[in-house]
Amino acid sequence: MKKAVSIMIISTILAAASGFFIASAIGQDNPPKRVVITLRNGEQGPPGPPGPKGEKGDPGATTCPNLFETGEVVINHPGGQVTIYGCIREGG
Repeated sequence: MKKAVSIMIISTILAAASGFFIASAIGQDNPPKRVVITLRNGEQGPPGPPGPKGEKGDPGATTCPNLFETGEVVINHPGGQVTIYGCIREGG
């Protein structure tokens, strides 16, 4: 269980570092964009500090903020594959 949690935390950090912001959004008429991230096992580093508490969002939101579009982020890791649907932004 610890390993799965570690993989998810590392996956989220790598997605953010790659310039893709993951936000909550459900449903869209346009076909989703797809981003694939592949992870490999390595030595686990120390945990980072907790981030700030985010704003409470609308659970039925279907639009993304400016400069973002809805899409899929596919995370390949040694334990399998996870797909997250949300708002993503390319570049910086």
